[in-house]
Amino acid sequence: MTIEEYKTFIVQKLGMAGDCEETEQIINRSIELLKEKHLPAKVKSDYLAKLKEGLKELSPASFDYIHWCNIQCAILYLRRLAKK
Repeated sequence: MTIEEYKTFIVQKLGMAGDCEETEQIINRSIELLKEKHLPAKVKSDYLAKLKEGLKELSPASFDYIHWCNIQCAILYLRRLAKK
């Protein structure tokens, strides 16, 4: 699976998350899976950047209010991770 395919898969999962806590768990699990594969830090940072951009490209018309809020939570969480 390419990084782009993985990002698409995770974006779909985030779109179905039940709350902000679940969005953070999905993101953290996706990062852990990358770590388990012993990928270079550059690949991980590229993935996180692509994930954030993929989420920003989504339209609120594609989600109900709760799931759209979770997408926004995911974007904010990715920003916090980038600052660490």
